[in-house]
Amino acid sequence: MSARLGRAIVYIAAAVMPDPDTRARYREQWLADVDGAAELGLSSLPVALGAAAAAVRLAATDPHSVTALMRAPLLPRVSPRLRRAFGIVQLAVAAPYLWAVVFYGYARLRLGVSHAELVGTPYDPKDLLVLWFPPFWAYTPVMLWLAVGGWTVASGLAPAGLVLAIGGQRAARWLPLTGTIAAAAVTALAVSTFGDTLRIWLLD
Repeated sequence: MSARLGRAIVYIAAAVMPDPDTRARYREQWLADVDGAAELGLSSLPVALGAAAAAVRLAATDPHSVTALMRAPLLPRVSPRLRRAFGIVQLAVAAPYLWAVVFYGYARLRLGVSHAELVGTPYDPKDLLVLWFPPFWAYTPVMLWLAVGGWTVASGLAPAGLVLAIGGQRAARWLPLTGTIAAAAVTALAVSTFGDTLRIWLLD
């Protein structure tokens, strides 16, 4: 078990190194060290952890180390299509909160009032809807999403989105990464005083 864990650590550690030739050379060397320790009856974990520390030091000296980390897939069997789809779901989950903020700005501009006046005076958001304008058709589903606390879904999906972004290419990377950033923004908005006030005004 110790030898298998040690080999797994070596594979992960070598993956962060940006240069393919260097990565292959060190991986073979570190795997041989791990196997050698196991053959001698010694624990291979200290050897593997030492290799991991060396890999981080070597990668940190390379200007492309951050890129290498982003290209090392944590879930290599997940297809690019699934990564893209997950990112789109993340963005869809966060979109109602963007709609709410834009509607808030629209309401203030249309009424010519301050924040305090808008939320402290009985202005009914439904009276500001322009029913023939398609973006306003989203009003009902957005209100439902705000009412059930949809931001918690966005927050819950964020860790998986970040993991899927690592190792993806092009849209398979940037969609889940953007979705994760959007989730962080939505969470910050939802737990803020402004976000709570906005939700109450929209749902009142």
